[in-house]
Amino acid sequence: MGRRKGTTLAEAKKTLGEHGIVIRHSAEFNEYRVNFRGGAEATAYYTNDIVDAIATGTMMLKGTIDGTETWLPGRKRG
Repeated sequence: MGRRKGTTLAEAKKTLGEHGIVIRHSAEFNEYRVNFRGGAEATAYYTNDIVDAIATGTMMLKGTIDGTETWLPGRKRG
């Protein structure tokens, strides 16, 4: 049997985690929390959609949210 297409949560957590982006799932609220490792609550993103969580984590990693460049911890501005 072949491997499934797409990224699993475990793969996304590992890949993004290596770059300081954390995705956590809350079974109690059935939602995902995406944030920078050690990030403030103000930078957290919540969604109940796994695809949205992974896409947002990827955008955070690339330094863009909604097409605008954002500041990343450890990255100089300007």
